[in-house]
Amino acid sequence: MTALQSAAGKVWTPLMEGVSILGEETVMVMIIGLIYWCLNKEMGQKMALGMVLSLLGGEMIKCAVMRRRPYFDHAEVECLRAPSGKGDVMDVAVQGYSFPSLHASNAVVMFGTLAKAARRRWQVIVCIVMIVLIGFSRPFLGVHYPTDVLVGWALGLCALWVAFKAAALLKDWLKIALVVALLALPGWWFCHTEVFSSVYGLTLGMLGGFAFEERVVKFNNTKNVWRCLLRLVGGMALFFGVSMALKSVLPADQVCRCVRYLIASFIAMGAYPMVFKHTDKLWKKER
Repeated sequence: MTALQSAAGKVWTPLMEGVSILGEETVMVMIIGLIYWCLNKEMGQKMALGMVLSLLGGEMIKCAVMRRRPYFDHAEVECLRAPSGKGDVMDVAVQGYSFPSLHASNAVVMFGTLAKAARRRWQVIVCIVMIVLIGFSRPFLGVHYPTDVLVGWALGLCALWVAFKAAALLKDWLKIALVVALLALPGWWFCHTEVFSSVYGLTLGMLGGFAFEERVVKFNNTKNVWRCLLRLVGGMALFFGVSMALKSVLPADQVCRCVRYLIASFIAMGAYPMVFKHTDKLWKKER
């Protein structure tokens, strides 16, 4: 890691930072929203399930192992970007633990899903390259050991495999939500982090929203560019708007954080698509 940082200097840092951002949860939520609301509902649901499985499992492993980030214990390793993107880089409570890399697991879930749906070889190759680059960026930036990345990739593969199997076998998003919630329940006893409580709420809200949409809404995807853009902007604004509004009125504890993300994600994934039928009618009338 030190040889890599000294050899590359600061020349490649902006590129590695940009690549690393693609593995962050906010970007994944946006990609999932685009696929789910616009292009392929079923694929978006499976990607979302893989993401929450990866995040919940990864955060539970992090809190059980409690491996400190490399730059905490090795002065020669420089932190080129704060792992959480905010706060004091030397604050473990803010930056979290190192093992495994959730950026690496997120990359496998996101680009692995896209690769599975790809129709051309070059698309699969691009997805593989992105997985490798995102994983490579983490040791380069000094925030993960290479072994964190390797285990993160393995975790992402497992999460993706389980997501596709669960969707095929259970065929009911309420059942899937219940199983995932029960499996992750022990995390409340030893995962005292913002990530765990947020993702737990996100999981219940997303999967519950899928069940509500399947039973009540039943919207249709669209490949019209302008409709896709409107759906994506509206959905992301709604998700983050509701989350921030609830944050301003709810206490800043784990349970309330879980409830906040549950409500925001349920509205975005379950209730928000109810407006698509009405906007589609208006769109047809204008045309």
